[in-house]
Amino acid sequence: MSRQPLPARLSQALQQQRHKLSKRAAILRREGRRVLANANDRFLRTRELTLSGQTPYEVLHDNGLVKLRHYLPLTEAEIPLGEGTLAVNPQRHRVPIVLVPPLAVNMNIYDFFPERSLVKFLLAHGFSVYLIDWGRPTLRHTHYKNSHHLKGIKTTEEGHEVHHLVLAQEVSFFNKASVLQALNAIPNNSKVIIDCTHSKSIAHDVVEIIQDYKVNAQAKNITVETINFIEPK
Repeated sequence: MSRQPLPARLSQALQQQRHKLSKRAAILRREGRRVLANANDRFLRTRELTLSGQTPYEVLHDNGLVKLRHYLPLTEAEIPLGEGTLAVNPQRHRVPIVLVPPLAVNMNIYDFFPERSLVKFLLAHGFSVYLIDWGRPTLRHTHYKNSHHLKGIKTTEEGHEVHHLVLAQEVSFFNKASVLQALNAIPNNSKVIIDCTHSKSIAHDVVEIIQDYKVNAQAKNITVETINFIEPK
């Protein structure tokens, strides 16, 4: 039994579909080769291709997540800057510069390329440069809760509620929201004791929250008492 020829319109449609599939397959092969090449560079040539974060530094403090970097003084007489060079100032300024990056950026943004590095620019001008590295939270940090940074105790005193807030040993920028939430939850006509006895480090943002709360609490008839809270000069 002989095969009947396909209608011309159907045959043309099949040829067009075959052409599209062939073209799509070629694109996928090309994209696959590109992805494999990028993966090879990413995992096998990382150190060779990475240009950011090359300025040497030492870690002065590490709490398991947040680190304090201190960038070492430059040893060169000049550094590349854009398409030119910048002479390194041998004189060191007494006042250092501390870079505090936003949480949403990579720390290497300040040391992006050897010839476009804010860190090297400041070092070349004679500044001691420090940077707070917020780190990258992982599954090891999922147990972090407000209780790690703030402990609330509620008692009564002469018929009035007394809220005793005990800050942890280290209170960072990450704890700003939890501290603010705890203070805003204090009811009117009560007393709050903010205890910083155990705190060795309190982020500037949290210090400002406490200062502002001490002023604004008067409008709510809230008595604020602080223990070992050092007011910034």
